[in-house]
Amino acid sequence: MAAAGRPIRQLNDALAQCAQRKQINEAETLYDRAMLTKSANRFTHGIMVNVYVRCGLLEKAYSLLQKMHSTYGIAPGVVACTSLMKGFCSAGSIRRAIKLLEQMESGFGQPNLRTANTLLRLVACNLPIQQSLPHLRPLFQGLSSFRFGWLC
Repeated sequence: MAAAGRPIRQLNDALAQCAQRKQINEAETLYDRAMLTKSANRFTHGIMVNVYVRCGLLEKAYSLLQKMHSTYGIAPGVVACTSLMKGFCSAGSIRRAIKLLEQMESGFGQPNLRTANTLLRLVACNLPIQQSLPHLRPLFQGLSSFRFGWLC
């Protein structure tokens, strides 16, 4: 790895540790510094979304996700979106998670198997199966008909 890439990698690693430890103040300090020095990259933003989610600050996470797309011109990506979906589902905001899935399909980041697993686990735990299926069918049909045909 080039020497120029090391500081941002170290910053992103430190942010990820803050997410694991739910250290919002330290994470925001690191993130603000990266923004001031213009060293933040798409991974930095995505990790910060995860920090907000893990700390229960879903509105801040969603706001940053929107800002990544509209202000910075960065597609948030599947990892950041799936993290926020998990936060929405855990908070009982299934509709917001489904709306985010629709945003992913329109340019935020292509849903993947982890996205499907996250929604399946969280939606199924929060809704009776009859209510869950209409939300999950389109996701599974788009991912892999041979693996999830039983659900569709």
